Amino acid sequence: MTTKPDPEGMNDVRADWAHEALSAFRKACRGDAENAVADLICNLGHWCDRNGFDFEHEIRSGFGMYEEETDPRTWPPADPRSTAGRSELRPSRAEPEDGA
Repeated sequence: MTTKPDPEGMNDVRADWAHEALSAFRKACRGDAENAVADLICNLGHWCDRNGFDFEHEIRSGFGMYEEETDPRTWPPADPRSTAGRSELRPSRAEPEDGA
């Protein structure tokens, strides 16, 4: 396994957040570890369809964020307040309550 560069020193934390999300997803759908990442991405597509998001845009944006967070040339950012290339989650319907 190859670990990509971590110019901000935050990618272990980000990976822990993803682990928590995947664990909750696997528990909710009783899925297996082998397909969990792909299945979650697929289901996020269904969520986007139902909540007014462009799934392909979100995938491209997420991949861009991943590239930025693993590229030592992007740190430190020219403007630390910049959110260029990052989309905000603003669903068209109310977000589900915890436990929903």
